[in-house]
Amino acid sequence: MHLNLKGRPMNSRKLPSSPLAIAWMMSYFVACGPGATLMEESLLEADREFARSSQTYGVDGWVDAFADEGFMVTPGGLIRGQGEIREAMAEFFDNPSLHFVWEPQEAFVDSDGEIGFTIGRYERRLGEGSEALDETGWYMTAWRREGDGWVVLADIGSPDERS
Repeated sequence: MHLNLKGRPMNSRKLPSSPLAIAWMMSYFVACGPGATLMEESLLEADREFARSSQTYGVDGWVDAFADEGFMVTPGGLIRGQGEIREAMAEFFDNPSLHFVWEPQEAFVDSDGEIGFTIGRYERRLGEGSEALDETGWYMTAWRREGDGWVVLADIGSPDERS
């Protein structure tokens, strides 16, 4: 059982309520250092499968990877739950000129093997020719272990600066 700072039992299913909490989680895992454990390899593969599924099935592949209570951190605020995520991402994935790929570079998993995150690079392009919107950047996805697999708790991207 996990205890909070006041010694009370923690609900392991409760999500962080702010981006600041996610940043704290990230710093906690970074302090533990990267490794190539089997659990981390399984998380890297889950992220790769998330990318393949999103490319193959569009918004359905994107949303299906999220926990029911998962969320996305966007410039416009938090998008919570699969319904809101689907609504927010439907038009994006419906664009026939969409090119959206990502590749995890590192994975970190807590010592219990229940929570982890991946960090990687993404590339997104919408449109054709001079009208195309090109963006590259970094992303971080927080994950929770469920059964034999992983589900997305939170996803955030940070575009590269344009020169």
